[in-house]
Amino acid sequence: MINNKKSSSHLRHILQTPDYRPIMKYKKHITKTLTGLFASITIAELIIFLIHYGDVKSYIHHEIRPLLEEAMRKDISKKMEKEYFYFSEHENDPRKQKMSKYEEKTYRSQDTTFTYQSKIVDWETDLFRGNQCYLQVTNRLHPQEVKVIFDSLAAEKNIIATKSAIGIISTFYKEQNEWAGDTTSMSVDYRTSIDKLGDFENISYRVYFDYSFSTIWKLMPKMALYILLLLQVLCGITLVGWLMKRAKERRKEIIKLKNGNYKMDHIIMNPNTMRLKNEEKELPLPPQQSQLLLLFLQSEDHKVSKKMIMDTFWAKNYSDPRSKMTTAIDRLRTSLTDIGSQRIIYTEKSSDYYELV
Repeated sequence: MINNKKSSSHLRHILQTPDYRPIMKYKKHITKTLTGLFASITIAELIIFLIHYGDVKSYIHHEIRPLLEEAMRKDISKKMEKEYFYFSEHENDPRKQKMSKYEEKTYRSQDTTFTYQSKIVDWETDLFRGNQCYLQVTNRLHPQEVKVIFDSLAAEKNIIATKSAIGIISTFYKEQNEWAGDTTSMSVDYRTSIDKLGDFENISYRVYFDYSFSTIWKLMPKMALYILLLLQVLCGITLVGWLMKRAKERRKEIIKLKNGNYKMDHIIMNPNTMRLKNEEKELPLPPQQSQLLLLFLQSEDHKVSKKMIMDTFWAKNYSDPRSKMTTAIDRLRTSLTDIGSQRIIYTEKSSDYYELV
């Protein structure tokens, strides 16, 4: 007759000896650590990417309007190089005291005379407005030239447009709605305008700008992302290698043979004859131990809940099923030891599972 107290004492000794601690638990910790590290690096990479992505988009949107204004001014300056207008810089002009207020002006042409309200501005702005009106009246104010300059200025800042379109719109003295670039097929990422230009405050410039992810990527600071990507690749390779190794170990550890038997390392379990066999001897198992071992062999990760064990072997009208389960587990542990298996059935104090490791 087997001494259960002696057997339990022997098993406690096995669990407390470092050389016989459950290897499976240690290996699962490695898997969880590598998986957690990989997930943490991925999350950090995603957060940094999203922050940089938002910053670059804001930068692009912030730069578009100044670039449009610079392109517009360069276009007008180039066209007015050979023209001459006199505007006094009038440091003592009394109108300076009325800046931003409105004054009445009269426009006369060969066939038209009308009066309008004009905002009082500094002489440079007044000159710029006059130049725009002059170019529009002489039919020389077109968006194609502005677009060429705008695209060139944007490219200098590495802001490359997939598509861009610039329009000049005027609806007062001379109607104009002219565009450079096809707006019908554009997926507009950003749009802005510069309004109330010209002597009559009737000229507007509009830009539609479509850019790709490659533009954002070129402008994005990438050092931190490259470092995290390198760590992610190294961690991923390590994790994949570890999982492949564990899969190989699992296949070697416990496999179901074609004849229905189970192989645990060097031990064969025959469910039909309810026997354990190694190279030297055979050990018959009682029906309950055989069924209990099969539960572990057939379960995923060879892990069975205590509730399932109690529900399988002891009906609810049994008194103290937990005690009976503990006794049955101890007896199966003893049988595994007797056949020379280094495997044990392990559980933690707070765990609801037993595990064959």
